Amino acid sequence: MSRGATRTAILVALFCLLVLVVALVPLLSGPVTGTPAATPAAVTPPARAAGPAAPADPGPELRVMTWNVRTNEFDAPDWAPVVAERLPDVVGFQEICAGDAQELADLLRDEHGLDYEVALGSAREALYESCETTAAGPVVFGQAVLSRVRLRDPVNTILPDGGGLDEPRAFLAVTLDMPGGPVRLLTTHITIGLEAGDSAATAARRRALQGEQIDVVARAAASSGERVLVVGDLNMGPDDPRLDVVERVGLQEVDRDRNSPTGNNRFDDPGSAADNKIDYVFAKGVAQVGDPETFWVPSSDHRPLVATLRP
Repeated sequence: MSRGATRTAILVALFCLLVLVVALVPLLSGPVTGTPAATPAAVTPPARAAGPAAPADPGPELRVMTWNVRTNEFDAPDWAPVVAERLPDVVGFQEICAGDAQELADLLRDEHGLDYEVALGSAREALYESCETTAAGPVVFGQAVLSRVRLRDPVNTILPDGGGLDEPRAFLAVTLDMPGGPVRLLTTHITIGLEAGDSAATAARRRALQGEQIDVVARAAASSGERVLVVGDLNMGPDDPRLDVVERVGLQEVDRDRNSPTGNNRFDDPGSAADNKIDYVFAKGVAQVGDPETFWVPSSDHRPLVATLRP
């Protein structure tokens, strides 16, 4: 090899060695003292596109039943299976003994695992019924409310009797403590419009008394708050104009067409049809869910009327 070629080879070797040294120095020495290592910048994930808003909670439903149970011919053991099967949250009863109402609640708890509170609204002493006298005294027959919703503030009000024209009658009012706020429920049994053997004058007095009694109930409903239910056996047909007073104070009947008969239930004939609407559920300040229900029962001459509501 010539001297020039040798010099060139040495220079190339020295250059390669220099490049290698420059590359190795940072790896061997580590970061410079006092200078922190660089921290990677935080990465923000891309925002998700907003989805549809979750639907609002519709709130709890309230199943309301009204039922005239014809005490004396039937008793609590006859009614308990009907209530247990239909599972109403609250029931307004008419023609019930105070002791039978409490026995019914006991049966529903012990035999069906259903806890109902009881409020009593008796109007008179037992006449032809086999009601037992309770600790509250001899006035033991009339209305009652059974409720799986906490109830409070029961008030029982005796209705006008036309100067002794009719047996004492009453309406019972209770407050139901629903999650969205209280609901006031009134249950009643208005006097009958005609007795066998009535003269025309007596029949007219009975009709006037019916109107007077329903007026009292309607006024009470009007002063009972924003969410009110009136249930019961009103002993008036669906076209009776005296019922209009209830709607004039803001309540609407759940059976809008008033074509769900409840009276004249032939309890010994499961295939029969009822043919007389006299039982009602009126509501204010609550939404109705679906159509009302009525059905044959083996334990009264009235069929229950059930409405599902959303307070």
